[in-house]
Amino acid sequence: MRVLCKGNTLEKQIAITFDDGPMENYTPQILDILKSFGVQAAFFCIGERAKENIQLLKRIHQEGHDIGSHSFSHSFWYDLLPANKMLSDLQKTHQLVLSELGITLKWFRPPYGVTNPNLRKAVSTMGYSTIGWSVRSLDTVQKDSGKLFGKMKIKLKPGAVYLFHDTSQSTAEMLPMFLEFVKEQEYEVVSLHKLLHLPD
Repeated sequence: MRVLCKGNTLEKQIAITFDDGPMENYTPQILDILKSFGVQAAFFCIGERAKENIQLLKRIHQEGHDIGSHSFSHSFWYDLLPANKMLSDLQKTHQLVLSELGITLKWFRPPYGVTNPNLRKAVSTMGYSTIGWSVRSLDTVQKDSGKLFGKMKIKLKPGAVYLFHDTSQSTAEMLPMFLEFVKEQEYEVVSLHKLLHLPD
C-alpha cells in the first residue's frame, strides 16, 4: 500500500507528528510548547485515548493542528486482525472524531507502522491516505532528552517528517530545544497537509 513518508521539496521545510495520544500527562505540555513557537503539528490519535480525553482532542483541533487516525485500539496484535475487524476499529475512531469535532478524518498512520493486504483493504474502504515518517525518534525508548535532541538535529533535511509521541517526558523536554534549533537553521515547520500536499 502507498505510504507517504516525506515531502517532495528542496525548501527548508519539515513537519512534526505525534502518535499515541492524547494523554493527560504530556499532550497539554506539548500543545503549550507548540503554541509558544507558533508551530502546527499533526496528531495521530488512538481512539480509545481520545474518548478518554475529549477536551484534549478538542484543544488539538481548536489550536489548528492536523488530526489523523492511529486506530481505535492500537492492539499489539493489530496487524493480525482480519480486514473486517480492522475496518470496524477504524470506523470507531472515525465516528468519534466526526461526532465530537464535526470533521471527517482523511489520514491514517498504522499502529507500529506495519502494513499488510488486510489493512490496505480496510484503509481503502475508509478512503484514507496512509502516512508514515522519514525520521523515527524512538522517543519512547530514549529517556535522555539531550541525547534525543542530538539525534534529531542531525536528521534535519528538507521534506523530513518527524515521528514523536505525546506520551513521553523526554519528548516534552526535548521539543523546545529542537524547535529553537530548527529556527536557528532557518527551517520552517509547516503543517503535514501542506508538506505532503494533502487535501484539507
